[in-house]
Amino acid sequence: MKNINELAKEYDELCEKARSCAEEIGRWIVDACKPVVKDIKYSVGSIEYGTETISFYSKKRNVVEKFASDDTIRKNLVNFEKLIETIIPALEGHIEAPYGIFLTQEEADTISALITTKIVGGNISQRRRKSIKRTAGNKPKQEQTKMERTEKAKDNIHI
Repeated sequence: MKNINELAKEYDELCEKARSCAEEIGRWIVDACKPVVKDIKYSVGSIEYGTETISFYSKKRNVVEKFASDDTIRKNLVNFEKLIETIIPALEGHIEAPYGIFLTQEEADTISALITTKIVGGNISQRRRKSIKRTAGNKPKQEQTKMERTEKAKDNIHI
């Protein structure tokens, strides 16, 4: 049987390892989600939660909750916490978004694809990259060019 000093030392080492792992997981998730939730940040532990909880924040996304008090609107939004726990089941109960992070279904699908791709270490296809840019509010260059051509054509037609 270990004495109290050995147990305390082992406990301290395991706590440090848990914090270090949580920091790495937080960075990993933020990196994967940045193309969609540009202002996403994380922290490990807090007054309410210990180091076993990774909290995520987005100033722009938590505003959605304030305007989505209507249940019909809220039903169409995806909760970030539940999404991450679905994609990475081992994190269930360890993810928090204290102020809420809500996504459209398309954004949730994009984040799911980004994380899944990152997990398997594969590359994101060109088509998926364009979809991600569109989801993040940017129009792909090809789409902009097509729109510009359409506008020019309209200007050139004189009836």
